[in-house]
Amino acid sequence: PMPEHKEQYIAAKELVTEFIDEHQLQDALADFDFYKEGIVKHPVVSNDHINKFLDCGVEGLWTYYCVCQGDKVANRFIAMPSYRNRVLGIQLYKNNIEGFLQWGFNFWYSKLSARVIDPYMTNDSSGFASGDGFVVYPVDDSGEVVCSLRLYVYNEAFQDLRALKYLESLTGREYVLSFLEEIYRFTDYPRNNGYYLDLRNKINKEIIKNI
Repeated sequence: PMPEHKEQYIAAKELVTEFIDEHQLQDALADFDFYKEGIVKHPVVSNDHINKFLDCGVEGLWTYYCVCQGDKVANRFIAMPSYRNRVLGIQLYKNNIEGFLQWGFNFWYSKLSARVIDPYMTNDSSGFASGDGFVVYPVDDSGEVVCSLRLYVYNEAFQDLRALKYLESLTGREYVLSFLEEIYRFTDYPRNNGYYLDLRNKINKEIIKNI
């Protein structure tokens, strides 16, 4: 929701909270005022707007990206270099982000689901950034899928997150953060693939040393 949607959003929220506890509600958000005014109490903030929330000390944050997050921040569009995909796990760790939301596993449709597409031939869902709608490809009608390179790199990002958390359990958070000084928030980070391979090797060695 944006500022112009505030009145309508509050009315819709009141309908929902008649039936479920507000603590169960989370919502995608970019506008900080919705959180500041208590309209959205558990925001899932787009990663190109999250720095404001971090600067204000908001705890328990989730983040997400989708078709709009194409400038500077992490994402996994087909045209992006792999480092913009892999940096995500380290950013989640460094900024104490509790959860991550991302759609588009196998959305093999055009924009607004108007028609079925062949993702091998149409990779932009006829209106999105290429790759935003899916990270797997179908295999005939078997129900099986072919994983994209982007999905493999995305998995590596979350393996990085797990490795960092494991090293923290062995050494403490401040020690782990000392290896991540070049990662700053969600827009400033090393823009080369070698950095992430080298960093993971370093983290692996630290884990072995401290077990």
